[in-house]
Amino acid sequence: MSTAPRREDFERFLIPLLPRLNAFTRQLAGSNNEIARDIAQEAIVKGFQSFMAGKLELSDRTMSWLATVARNEFLMMKRKDRRIVEFSEEEGGYEAQLPPHDGQRDADNSDTRAILYQALSELPEDQREVVELVDMNQFDYEEAADILGIPVGTVRSRLSRARLKLAARLHFMVNPV
Repeated sequence: MSTAPRREDFERFLIPLLPRLNAFTRQLAGSNNEIARDIAQEAIVKGFQSFMAGKLELSDRTMSWLATVARNEFLMMKRKDRRIVEFSEEEGGYEAQLPPHDGQRDADNSDTRAILYQALSELPEDQREVVELVDMNQFDYEEAADILGIPVGTVRSRLSRARLKLAARLHFMVNPV
């Protein structure tokens, strides 16, 4: 006999996932914290509704389910609201996702961050998505495949092509001819 879903169970399970979900939605929304919060909140609400309806089991797959909902919500918002545009370096974008540095180390790495941001922004969107999910947000291949709605093999091939392009582009940008 299974017990009825309880709000407290969902909340207790969700709390450790929040930092990862928030980081993912910030990645989607760039520097627009309001949109990132809206996306995360919508994913949580849909997760809670599905859990209470008995349609979502709290498991190791819950994070990828929430990320899928968040991504779909972002894409829907992007289609509906043309004010959501691709991010520029000045608005944060990829540069905002790099680890913060302080003092001299930050000054030494500012050029590196600009180069990395430029290289990432030049990737095709489908390849940039898998880099964001796997390399920047630490989703495993299966989770990324679930989030994107594609086979695991496609995630691996896109990631491989993206990493090769990034390596070549970064080499060229650091060592111009």
